[in-house]
Amino acid sequence: MSDGRTIPFKDKTASGAVLFSRSDFQHLKSRTAPQDGASFAFLQKAFPQGASEEPFIAYALGCLKDFSRFGVLMIRLDPLNADSADTGQEGESRGKALVQVLGALCSGNGSGWGPYAPDLLCCFFPNKSDQECLETGRRLQERLSRHRGGTVSVGCARYPMVHFSRIQTFENARKTLDHAAFFGPGSRVAFDAVTLNISGDKRYQEGDIPGAIREYQAALKIDPTNVNVLNSLGVCHAVTGNWKEAVALFETALWIDPGEVMARYNLALADEADGDTDRALGRYHEILGIQEDHFETLFQIGRLCFEKGLPEKGRAYLERAVSARPGSGPAHRYLGECLLAAGNIDEALKAFKQAVKINPNDAAALSALGYLFSEIGENPEVALAFCRQSVTIAPKEGRFWYRLALLYHRQGQTRNAQRALSEAVRLGHPETDLMDKIKHDQKDLPDEGRP
Repeated sequence: MSDGRTIPFKDKTASGAVLFSRSDFQHLKSRTAPQDGASFAFLQKAFPQGASEEPFIAYALGCLKDFSRFGVLMIRLDPLNADSADTGQEGESRGKALVQVLGALCSGNGSGWGPYAPDLLCCFFPNKSDQECLETGRRLQERLSRHRGGTVSVGCARYPMVHFSRIQTFENARKTLDHAAFFGPGSRVAFDAVTLNISGDKRYQEGDIPGAIREYQAALKIDPTNVNVLNSLGVCHAVTGNWKEAVALFETALWIDPGEVMARYNLALADEADGDTDRALGRYHEILGIQEDHFETLFQIGRLCFEKGLPEKGRAYLERAVSARPGSGPAHRYLGECLLAAGNIDEALKAFKQAVKINPNDAAALSALGYLFSEIGENPEVALAFCRQSVTIAPKEGRFWYRLALLYHRQGQTRNAQRALSEAVRLGHPETDLMDKIKHDQKDLPDEGRP
């Protein structure tokens, strides 16, 4: 349940509200996507009954019912190099080689094998540990290389292991192939806490927060001191509003490893959520003592300095942030805000232009650009277009409506200026003498249209 705090600066941060040790899931998907080539066509022909995990698991568990321990080996044909084509005789040869080698390795002693999914084969071995299964995987890879059968990635899991059931052992073995994908083709991985961390990251990035929490909690049963898992689980609790549990996990990670930057950073965000910006700044400076070029921290210090009315101090940190990550639109935008507050118009224009170049839908940067163009008397039509676009993107920002009203007034569009200013005031922007100027200039002019 939420404890009332919200995630701070959700749409202000350069890289998200909390720091998360994310796997590169897009990269992972590119490596693990099924390959529709001749190798798989041959495997489908070799197993006309099709590949489905439920019938295979039922078959395997029937064979293993009298054994109290066993190992499971999962196998995936790796994609060929971009220069190669998995077609015709070459592709069929890969499939044949894999079937022949597996048949030899998985015969006798109660072991078995078969199709688990369209792109996966699975073996099971009574009384074998995960490391013994990995050794079998190594022999499989060596024999395939002699057959010129390409490479396979293999992953394994054992039973018993902590609280996992017999059925879950097969799914654990499957998860290891996502883990193996990070090491490239021909990798071998045994199921561990890192496997579950990667599985949790995958669920998190797909938006399945409860599923991610389950994976991280399972990982901690295997390795209770894994700081990456502790931090990732803390992030899940933070994004669901359970800051009390999140803070406890971040503090545990920091106690285990005082040099852990992500947990310290996330604790600083928790301080901000509590309104203690001074304590947050202290934590941010501690991070720079560990990692002086840490982008997120440089960004947050610069942002806080700007919000505390210290634009010159904020500028120094934001310039370092932009240097550390030139592709960050929010960093360029906040640098522009600091430069604008310090009266450095030319440099502010450059920063806001770069922010819009990186993100054409950055409403704050568009609004600032429109305002600055108007201030220097340049491109009045473009200036007005930018300010209009900003309120279209972010219609609840009173400051953006105020700037639009100001530009309408300067361009003689009095009624549109009055409408825009009324919207700004309704959204909480303080009234200024602009209202008096608009009233003074009010005439019975034709309606210029809605802003």
